[in-house]
Amino acid sequence: MGRRNEPIEGEGESVGRSDPFSSKNPPDSQGYIGITTPWAFPIFAFVLSLITSSIGVVIASSLAGSNLSASSTTLTEPILIGSLGGLWIVFFGASWVASHRWGTGKITVDLGIAIKPVDLLVGSAIGVAAQLILVPVIYLLYQLLTGSSASGLSAPAQKLVNSGGSGPSEVLVGALIVVGAPIVEEIFFRGLTQRSFLYATRNMSAGVSKLVSLLGSSIIFTIAHFEGLQSFGLFGVALILGYLAMRNRRLGTSMVAHASFNLVSFIALVRH
Repeated sequence: MGRRNEPIEGEGESVGRSDPFSSKNPPDSQGYIGITTPWAFPIFAFVLSLITSSIGVVIASSLAGSNLSASSTTLTEPILIGSLGGLWIVFFGASWVASHRWGTGKITVDLGIAIKPVDLLVGSAIGVAAQLILVPVIYLLYQLLTGSSASGLSAPAQKLVNSGGSGPSEVLVGALIVVGAPIVEEIFFRGLTQRSFLYATRNMSAGVSKLVSLLGSSIIFTIAHFEGLQSFGLFGVALILGYLAMRNRRLGTSMVAHASFNLVSFIALVRH
């Protein structure tokens, strides 16, 4: 690659804003990818995170004396913390290991963890638009094509929000959803997973490689949320977040968009 595609030290991004799907911009371990992780590693880490999340739920529930019932309509705060804690430890741990094993050892450079002022504006606008426009359109099409009702769409999210009760607990749940999740999930799914898939498909044409990587990381992201009917909307949002990470060659925009998307949902459900 030419010099305009070399990563900037400390920012994990490349100079130039050319189309990431252009054949003139093939994925390159010395340019956009930034890491040479085997494609199976993030998949293994994802499966492991499901196990550690379950363990976290059991431990948190036991310590708090909470009712551990899968059929419960309301999550408890300890169960939520245990579940997310189990996931996030592996997500971030795997990203750190990958950076030190297959990258430069600088996780911000290897996974593109950087944010610029413009990311705050662009990411916020995209996240809000995705929640208020894209998701309703997706479910409207679903209803028209299947004739099914989408009246239960908010149930999983409402269950999550209800886990905080009110007051300080509600603030804590909001922080986990609006701040914690966007940061950790973008690092793992768009940083580690998507870039690992890019490296694995580096011998394909640029467009095919990036399309496969975008679809692959988005599918895993959707599976991770276990949201049933909501999966259609989550997959659409995942595609947007993945594209933002590719186009900007950093995670700042996708992190802010993810946070804004979650914030709109959280505010709506709290007020409801």
